[in-house]
Amino acid sequence: MVARSLLLSIRNIAMIYQPYVYHVLDTTNNMYYIGSKTSKNCTPENTKDYFGSPTCSIFRQAIKTRPETLVKTILKTFHTRKEAVLFEIELHKKLNIKDDQNSYNLANQTVTKYETTHSAETKEKMRAAKLNQSAETRAKISKTKTGTKLSAETCKKMSTSKLGNRNKLGKKDSEETRARKSAAQYRRNELKRLQAATG
Repeated sequence: MVARSLLLSIRNIAMIYQPYVYHVLDTTNNMYYIGSKTSKNCTPENTKDYFGSPTCSIFRQAIKTRPETLVKTILKTFHTRKEAVLFEIELHKKLNIKDDQNSYNLANQTVTKYETTHSAETKEKMRAAKLNQSAETRAKISKTKTGTKLSAETCKKMSTSKLGNRNKLGKKDSEETRARKSAAQYRRNELKRLQAATG
């Protein structure tokens, strides 16, 4: 009796939480995205409308404005977040997804961060994606920003931030230093997001 109750409990937990790795195909251009969904209590059934939280602005816009053109396929389900992320890492590495011209993934997933050193091909893909935005997409992006007003306090902070680092007597960081700082902050943000997603 106890064994049966335990088995039922395990089955119920599996139904409540089922992290998975998925593939999204953009039917308008045949580009794709591979990601994982590992947030608390997620299952393929209760996250059917989830297409990811990509860094690629073009794909984010597609999710927001034309989700009906995106086809999501569950590649594999797992019992734990770690299993799902490891499988995602394996796929990204095998496909070298960040350098695939047909991929919306701008970085390869790793255990605790994203591999954000882009190749020349990836940079070209990012540039081309921005240049190839349709007039309709540009209009929609513009519309979302129209009418947005910054407070006087925010404007002052932005102005002050551009005056240079006072600790360095007005000297500005080099492009390389700024790039390293940006990458480090990105990794911290992604780690926090993953930690928040897993509760």
